[in-house]
Amino acid sequence: MNRRVHIWFRQHRDDIVACGVSALAQVVFLLFLGLIIFRLGDGRTTINSLSENAIDAKIGDNEVVEFSEPIARELNEARNDHAESSEIEIARQLSELMTDVETKVSLNHIPMTQAKVSDATKAKQDPASKNTSVRTSRSRNQQTDDGSERLAAQFAARHADARGAFVEAYGGNAKSEAAVDAGLKWLAAHQSSNGSWSFDHTTAECNGSCGDPGMLHDCRIGATGMALLAFLGSGRTHREGEYQKEVGEAIDFLLDNMKWDADGNGLDLRDGSMPMASFYVQGIVSMALSEAYVMTSDRRLLKPAQGAIDFIVWAQDPRGGGWRYRPQMPGDTSVVGWQAMALTSARVAGLKVPSKTLTQSLQFLKSVETKQGIGYGYTNRVARPSTTAIGFLCRMYLEPNPPRKTFQRGAKLLGNFGPSYDDMYYNYYATQFMHHYGGPEWDKWNASMRDWLIETQETRGHAAGSWSPRDLHSRAGGRLYMTTMAIMTLEVYYRHLPLYQHGTERPELPDIEYELDRLREAEASTDE
Repeated sequence: MNRRVHIWFRQHRDDIVACGVSALAQVVFLLFLGLIIFRLGDGRTTINSLSENAIDAKIGDNEVVEFSEPIARELNEARNDHAESSEIEIARQLSELMTDVETKVSLNHIPMTQAKVSDATKAKQDPASKNTSVRTSRSRNQQTDDGSERLAAQFAARHADARGAFVEAYGGNAKSEAAVDAGLKWLAAHQSSNGSWSFDHTTAECNGSCGDPGMLHDCRIGATGMALLAFLGSGRTHREGEYQKEVGEAIDFLLDNMKWDADGNGLDLRDGSMPMASFYVQGIVSMALSEAYVMTSDRRLLKPAQGAIDFIVWAQDPRGGGWRYRPQMPGDTSVVGWQAMALTSARVAGLKVPSKTLTQSLQFLKSVETKQGIGYGYTNRVARPSTTAIGFLCRMYLEPNPPRKTFQRGAKLLGNFGPSYDDMYYNYYATQFMHHYGGPEWDKWNASMRDWLIETQETRGHAAGSWSPRDLHSRAGGRLYMTTMAIMTLEVYYRHLPLYQHGTERPELPDIEYELDRLREAEASTDE
């Protein structure tokens, strides 16, 4: 008798487990409903406040403070941490349960539509091309090196001969490219005579007519770095493209205003006028220098690019592995995101990045990862959409062997949140993550993100080509910040080659190594 029971149990074990899990999920769901009803009934939570909490859980921080993200979070962190760990966590978990039973509530988010990517636009990758393509079959789940192989050709698709194919293959279109061109034209028109940009964008030609100046008036190095990233993202350098003069003058401005650390720790690019934004600037400009160097092989940029990375390496928190407002200060995910991107660009450029720095960065991310492993917090384990997008993207770049399944729940979570009407910072990171992840999740995300940016771009007057700031982050950085972030988001099809795409064959790349060799030879003959 016992043997028969044992055999029957083995045969039906999967069904029993499935039923048990389903029953447990329903019980938990009912408990959450009961909790909400109880809170509604005792007068402490209204329908409106519950909606606000759900919005917080979807699009990030809504502190009522008129400052940039670092300042707002510094002032409100202690006050909000306890509230977030209860209200937002409840809303987040409820949102997940509602998603699991296919109940969707749209709160201040862009409606999704399915992107259509024609098979006719998917050019076949040449498997014999070793210098210019990333071997995706290894990068998905078999990669065994330190991650450098996946990053080797990250900027190759920016080349003028490649951009069009990548736009078609990954969901861009003529309108998205026209929006990028218009945005770059606006940036060029607002460059100062010394080659820099300012977040208040009050050049003589504009004279404030565009409106929405930022509050970071003296942060010229940071503003110049962001504008440079927008030009470089579409292959416009000081040696290629129609903006060679503007890009060249911007690089000259940065080189003329370099400040080497007195103690020999590298190139300190921080703008001293805004201490809480200083390491954002360090990461942004380090990234721009590395990208300009690898894209042009301009030897003037090698020492500054390496020095900027050396300063980031030195400034890392030796215990927690993160970065924040001052060197070796315990980190936060937002600042870590820019340093991780800078380190990634440096690795693509072949600069020296200690493996210990990457390992400690991952250690920090682990410290702010939720217990369920499906999100990332700011300085703790309370997940927010913006920091979740940053956390997953950083892992894609920094982790040597991340299996694709690591990111499946992240893609589902961010896909359910969708792009945001009023958090461009979140959109910027989440778009990159979803692009790298690929598949139907990317198609759905891209259709909404792309079309919304195209529709909200200014088309009249001196502001034509720019975007109006819509949230706390962009109001601090103003129209210039919002415009650069929007441009880089629309450049996603070619700005970085996708790391984990599936279901779409990558277009063939031009011989980038040949182009770089040609530039080196031309430079050498000029020197002689």
